[in-house]
Amino acid sequence: MKRADLLISVIFFVMGTWVLWQATMLPQFSVFGPGPDFMPNVLGVLLLILSSLLFVSTVRKAAAAGESLMPDRQGLYRIVVVVVALFLYTALLDAVGYLVLTFAYSLLMLAALGKYRWYVSLALAAVITFTFYWSFVTLLGVPAPKGIFSL
Repeated sequence: MKRADLLISVIFFVMGTWVLWQATMLPQFSVFGPGPDFMPNVLGVLLLILSSLLFVSTVRKAAAAGESLMPDRQGLYRIVVVVVALFLYTALLDAVGYLVLTFAYSLLMLAALGKYRWYVSLALAAVITFTFYWSFVTLLGVPAPKGIFSL
């Protein structure tokens, strides 16, 4: 749980920074007082403060318990697999196509990160791929990249 708190604190710190940056694009004052940038600035500062407090308290609790917040070797392997696979997925999506690439990506994630047997991973990857395809393409009418296989 400590790693999750640490990750959440970093995500919200980045979000607070982004909110403050976006608020600089809004006018500061209006005719009647504070402008449209007032609430985004307040919320951005609150996000920064609260995420910093969560980060510090998480680090202190882990240090007091003598635990490490860094992932072990297997955890680092999983992180690298997920990040590399996501970059490859986004880079190859238009060229390869949604169905083929999503099936391969789902299968890789289930095989690398899950504890399933190969046939269960294969079935889950197929179910995931076709469920998303059916939901977005058939129900919502969102076009999916066809790629070289025209599927």
